[in-house]
Amino acid sequence: MSPKTDNPKAPPSKSYRLTNRTIDNLVYLVNVGAAKNHTDAIEKAVEHMATEERTKEKLKEKM
Repeated sequence: MSPKTDNPKAPPSKSYRLTNRTIDNLVYLVNVGAAKNHTDAIEKAVEHMATEERTKEKLKEKM
């Protein structure tokens, strides 16, 4: 069972710890106005990482 729910069918939850540097970068995005709040900063960071990954894949295809 997942520790946060009584649902026996729920998959086990995973927790991830962000490094202090990552947290500082997210706070920075909020402080400079690039993100409305920390959740928005996380969404923007994930979108950015996905864009970088797609760019890498396109470059590999061209080779």
